[in-house]
Amino acid sequence: MKVHAKVADVRISPRKALRVAVLIRGKMATDALDILSYLPNKPARILRKLVASALANAMNNFDRSREEMWVERVDVGKGIHFRRVHPRARGRAFLIKRPTSTLRVVLQSREETHGAES
Repeated sequence: MKVHAKVADVRISPRKALRVAVLIRGKMATDALDILSYLPNKPARILRKLVASALANAMNNFDRSREEMWVERVDVGKGIHFRRVHPRARGRAFLIKRPTSTLRVVLQSREETHGAES
């Protein structure tokens, strides 16, 4: 059983979020929450909420336990760019692009993966 959670247009660069996402791929969901709770940066806080949301979806909607879920996939994609204008010399304007990210977490239950391999 695959369980998804997604958040769009988070005010963090995809490059920064990808550095944190690599740390939790393939880990058990409870271990991923522990890892993310000790990291001091902003993408870790956002991904921790997202993994917790996916776990809550698994427990409430599909009657799965926390211990059997593991992080199958973490996708980090580009979102929209917020455009800001910075004034420059002689009346010109300089465009500043603030990147956003779209984050998606897919959890899978442990029994389903072992059954598929047999």
